[in-house]
Amino acid sequence: MTVKITDKQRENREEKERKIANLKPFKPGKSGNPKGRPKGWALSEALRFKLRLPYPGDKHKRTYAEVIADVLFEEAIEKRNIQAVREIFDRIEGKPKQAIDLSLLKSEAEKYEAMITDFIEQAAEKGIVLTRDKAIEYLAKHDERILEVIDLISEEIQ
Repeated sequence: MTVKITDKQRENREEKERKIANLKPFKPGKSGNPKGRPKGWALSEALRFKLRLPYPGDKHKRTYAEVIADVLFEEAIEKRNIQAVREIFDRIEGKPKQAIDLSLLKSEAEKYEAMITDFIEQAAEKGIVLTRDKAIEYLAKHDERILEVIDLISEEIQ
């Protein structure tokens, strides 16, 4: 059975293939935004400035920051809003540290180590001498997670 495709379907497929061909992952260690945040981005500075100003019409002459803190505490205490309680403690104590399951990392690292070894062996069968670092570099072009896992395991070992 032959499936016929229309010119429009063919054009759409070709367009998708062109777009995919133009995709290039960032090289390890390179930023996708090397120049950083554009100049003139001052929202955070404007917010910090505004928080220090007196809240208009407040009989206690509190700042915006003090009014916001009072509202947050009112939500936490009077309305028993657990999100408000969490926000207060996260701001004061810092967010709780997240546990990392090292057994999963180790199994993932073992998988990557096997890939590296296989890659080096396959290269050797073709007469290509490939160092472990070069093999990791080549594999990382296709799966950047390999670098994260190897770095985390290296830190854990030290």
